Amino acid sequence: MLQRPLAALAVLGVLVVAVTTHAPQESSAAFTATTTTTASVAAAADWTPPTVALTHPGATVTGTVALTATAADAESGIAHVTLERRAVGTTAWTTVCTRTAAPYTCSWDTTTHADGSHDLRARAVDGAGLATTTEPVRTVVDNEAPEVALTDPGSPLTGTFTVTATAHDTGSGLAGIRVQAAPSGTATWTDMCGGTTSPLTCAADATTLPAGSYDLRAVAVDAAGNTNTSAVVLDRQVVANVSTITLQDPGPTLRGTVNLVADASSTAGVTSVTLQVAPTGSSTWTDVCTLPRAPYQCDLDTRVVPDGTYDLRAVLLDATGTRTTSPTRSGVRVVNTPLQAHDIQAVNGPGVAGQVDAGDVITFTYSGVVDLATVTPGWNGQPLAVTTRLRSGGLVGNGNSNDVLDVQRAGSVVHLGSVDLNQNYINPHSTATFAATMTAATAPGPEGDRTVITVVLGARTSGPAGRVVNPAATMVWTPSASVTDVFGLPVSPTPATELGPVDTDF
Repeated sequence: MLQRPLAALAVLGVLVVAVTTHAPQESSAAFTATTTTTASVAAAADWTPPTVALTHPGATVTGTVALTATAADAESGIAHVTLERRAVGTTAWTTVCTRTAAPYTCSWDTTTHADGSHDLRARAVDGAGLATTTEPVRTVVDNEAPEVALTDPGSPLTGTFTVTATAHDTGSGLAGIRVQAAPSGTATWTDMCGGTTSPLTCAADATTLPAGSYDLRAVAVDAAGNTNTSAVVLDRQVVANVSTITLQDPGPTLRGTVNLVADASSTAGVTSVTLQVAPTGSSTWTDVCTLPRAPYQCDLDTRVVPDGTYDLRAVLLDATGTRTTSPTRSGVRVVNTPLQAHDIQAVNGPGVAGQVDAGDVITFTYSGVVDLATVTPGWNGQPLAVTTRLRSGGLVGNGNSNDVLDVQRAGSVVHLGSVDLNQNYINPHSTATFAATMTAATAPGPEGDRTVITVVLGARTSGPAGRVVNPAATMVWTPSASVTDVFGLPVSPTPATELGPVDTDF
């Protein structure tokens, strides 16, 4: 390491000697000497690798795909960028292209590789030879079109008809299926219906097509955009026919025998209308009747099915053999359990508490809605003059302490049954009557509306004044089976006990 400094000193010594040896002598001549010094400056070294990024081409690719990278180096610049790929599960990287100047883009022909997952990366090298490689990005190569088939829907086609297609894709997965129609022999395809899953069952509207002969096909597309077409179903006839059918609303609650009525029409002619019933939420449709001509109505005997909720519909068969189904009447309740007496209550009026007298109110509540004309002939619930009769229990075999109350009407009958008061409100073997007014109303209940009949006592018209009863007792109402519900089913004669805590009646 000391050789170069020593050599430099030796040269310097020679120069000094030379200058000393050749020192200028005195002379009358004049001259000028010029000295020039040259300096060399070297550039600083590039120690920073370039930056590089690869744009993801997408989760799924097909055909020829553009691969694009960006790269930068602020010192020695980018020498080249190489785009590479490898199949997942392998280790060797293959060059797709190398670019020496931006844009660092090239086309990748995926058809030269097997379908499946592939990794991609970009590698940038700068002018100093430093390199940077991106983390791999993964994409699925899918160049295989899905398989697709269409089931022949038959002929003729009219109104709304159902078509079924199936498709399968082993690569990127199925993205959608469309069912198309075109006039026979043409390529003017029109989408009729579609979906994203297989098997596909969808409703196509034939009324959107002019009458004539049509070809049908299904087109499937996968997530990579590959499409395939099914075999064409040829020459299906579209008939310009419009059919309509509706089932009239039978009401929310059905009992006994119910008349079902449908309205139906078809430009092709109605062959038949079938009325059907099924438990709500099921597809177990049972024919109630099939009617070849109008009027399209028949009776449903709800007593042959268990109580519960049911759906109702009507199906029209036209002259072309096409079926059209009405909108479903859903959640119709069938209740054939007889109505019952639900509650009996009595409230004191302005008179003496605990004594049956003017102003007292008696309320009879049924478990559902009754036919008021069966309570008393011709009645519609409006205020009606009646007579309330109070009898000693001894007169009816109850013993003198269990008096009985009922309601009567001059020249007719009132089928409210009788109320056992379970107390001694009148002298033994005695009867008292009161002028009274009877009204009816409908009140909501947990399972539907209920009939509530109210009797307000007026002046006593015969018999002795009643006793003052203390303590109170629980009344029991035994209704009359002569009363029916609105469907004609008799009310159960099962007695109803006064609900709520024991209180002072009358």
